[in-house]
Amino acid sequence: MKTLLVIATLLTMPLVSKAHDYYFSFVEMEYNAISQRIEMTLTLTTHDFERALEEKGNAIDNIASLGDEEIARIEKYVNSHFYVTSGEEKSRLKFIGNEVSLSGTSNWYFESEPIDFQDEITIRYDLLMDVFPEQQNKVTLYHKGETFTATFTPIDKTKQIYIENKEQ
Repeated sequence: MKTLLVIATLLTMPLVSKAHDYYFSFVEMEYNAISQRIEMTLTLTTHDFERALEEKGNAIDNIASLGDEEIARIEKYVNSHFYVTSGEEKSRLKFIGNEVSLSGTSNWYFESEPIDFQDEITIRYDLLMDVFPEQQNKVTLYHKGETFTATFTPIDKTKQIYIENKEQ
């Protein structure tokens, strides 16, 4: 009986080792024409983000209370996996703050350095895909009363968005 229990446990371990069935993050962003900055909220599963940071050698002790060094490591990771290119300019994001919820997700607030936002932008969004091959990401851009959405997968990490230049 004991042998049967050990065999059953070993056979079912791969089924429980997967944390969840999907890996998803999303960004809501808006271009602030006055400050010429992109303002964005990144929402993701907290433990997936912690794991990705840890696997890249950037473990965070307490994700709800970050020090300057930890913020710098998070900015580096996010900037290497999410950026907007407009013309010849590439966005550089600065950490503004974060909120960790009891539901297991967290919101991360970022603002870019000033960037000239043109009618055609390119977004690269492969955050967490280096750790989770099933990862999918989505961007929603709000600009001049319009909404633009793009989905990113491991085989389609970069998208172009064309913005009509409407006078308002």
